[in-house]
Amino acid sequence: MKGWVKIYRKITEHPDYFSEPFTRMGAWIDLIILANHKPGFIRVRGVRVPIERGQTGYGRETLADRWKWSPGKVRRFLNDLEKDGQIVQQKTNVTNCITIINYDEYQDSDTA
Repeated sequence: MKGWVKIYRKITEHPDYFSEPFTRMGAWIDLIILANHKPGFIRVRGVRVPIERGQTGYGRETLADRWKWSPGKVRRFLNDLEKDGQIVQQKTNVTNCITIINYDEYQDSDTA
């Protein structure tokens, strides 16, 4: 199959979205949904952290709660994605920023 489909972020409000622990693919799609669609920022412990298009500032603990996974499983999953060249993790003393490689290919602004 060729082509792509955009997913409206509001899908996360559907009761079934969080009804079960995520699969690896579900977690990957959720990361794409969580990524900023335009530059912005978050505040962590009073520090302003810039977040660019295609990045998310969600930490491993937050993702573990969200996906109903252990922190270790989240760490291994993110490390696997990084090894596969799908993400880059930028760890600081304030937050863990995750950059989706090729985000624009997943969420191109052109309409079909």
